[in-house]
Amino acid sequence: MRPLRFTISIEGERPGWFTRGLQAVRIRSASRVPEVSWTETLATSAQPMAITVDIADLEDGDYILRIRVAGPDGSPAVGERPFSVDRSRTGTDESVR
Repeated sequence: MRPLRFTISIEGERPGWFTRGLQAVRIRSASRVPEVSWTETLATSAQPMAITVDIADLEDGDYILRIRVAGPDGSPAVGERPFSVDRSRTGTDESVR
């Protein structure tokens, strides 16, 4: 049995060069990225898993869903999936690309 640490986060668009410059000289703080983490002990090398992420409160824009899994030694495997929220296309909360 191996304990694995799972972390899921949704990150918004990367800030522009001016904002990054202000963050570098600590005039403006970096945006906090919400994330959820938990640890599970797996009995096999592969285990199916399903996760639902509620994006109803996200503003229209481009985002990255990041999933990180760290093994017992702390070495991570990271997967990313870009997506866009654009409610102007349908007028509802259901338009995700």
